[in-house]
Amino acid sequence: MTFDDGIVKIYDVINSAEPGGLPVDKLQNPASYHFHEETVGVTRYYEAIKANQLIERVITTYLAPINTNQVAVFEDGSQYLIRMVQLSTDENGIKITRLSLERNGENYEIAG
Repeated sequence: MTFDDGIVKIYDVINSAEPGGLPVDKLQNPASYHFHEETVGVTRYYEAIKANQLIERVITTYLAPINTNQVAVFEDGSQYLIRMVQLSTDENGIKITRLSLERNGENYEIAG
């Protein structure tokens, strides 16, 4: 498997509000990964709908410390919530991380 479909940045979501203020979520601490785009299977798509999720993209990257509390940001600026993280191996026995992604309704600001 090649990871030449692009680069994705994985961000942590933090509350950047002043103490006592309303929460303001921002993205910080990016980590960049090369990824491979996969097809969203029919079963995965409909199972996600049953869980009130809309999985629009599935990507794989080399084994990485990624979790469902993070956001994936692609080179075109599109942001996706990470809904599922699966650790697996590819056809060559290399450990990979497969991410199921749901389009974020609003874009988070990236903390500077």
